[in-house]
Amino acid sequence: MSEAFRRGGRVPGRRLSYANVTATLALMIALGGGTAWAAHTYLITSTRQIKPSVLEQLRGDRGPAGLPGSAGSAGAAGAQGIQGVQGATGPAGPFPSSLAAGQTLTGTWVAGGQAAASGDVAVTQISFPFPLASAPTPNVIASGGGSTAACPGTYANPQATSGNLCVYEAVALNVAAITTGKIGDPANSSGPTDATSRFGVTVVADSSGSGGFVDAGTWAVTG
Repeated sequence: MSEAFRRGGRVPGRRLSYANVTATLALMIALGGGTAWAAHTYLITSTRQIKPSVLEQLRGDRGPAGLPGSAGSAGAAGAQGIQGVQGATGPAGPFPSSLAAGQTLTGTWVAGGQAAASGDVAVTQISFPFPLASAPTPNVIASGGGSTAACPGTYANPQATSGNLCVYEAVALNVAAITTGKIGDPANSSGPTDATSRFGVTVVADSSGSGGFVDAGTWAVTG
């Protein structure tokens, strides 16, 4: 021990600080709390210099676990993105050479005019959008008539079974009764002969007296 320390004086150039005192006490605890003072003072600068069991006591007990947080709410939907560029046009589909079996075409027809006397005629044409494989069988459903096995529909819902053309009459003013004899092949120059064509037919309306007359309705044909 130095002379100055024995006389109660201070060691020149050294000051005791809180950090020095704390480090010295920690060192004494680490050494087991002995009653003898070491000959030299050591400064603890790292927890690695302290015995692990002592360090664990200095750290204290772990606090209780916190409560779990609540789940966050879903965010709002984002704005709609910009519309993409239109794709290239695909190739055209195959054009049928004839109406497929079982497929049905429908349409309307009307014939009429001003008659000087009974027996005047008006002719209209029904042209099939697609040709049939063969000429269909003609059928006529007069205004007020019922459906048949070949023509199960009505003028409001024209239908035809396979291989049949069904002409439905909806309006008949000052005309003679329509019959299959008034359905003909457009290529036949001699007039209606109860025949048809795979491309279409003609329909003839006969006036039953002088004055205006009109015959009209719908049609259906099934390949």
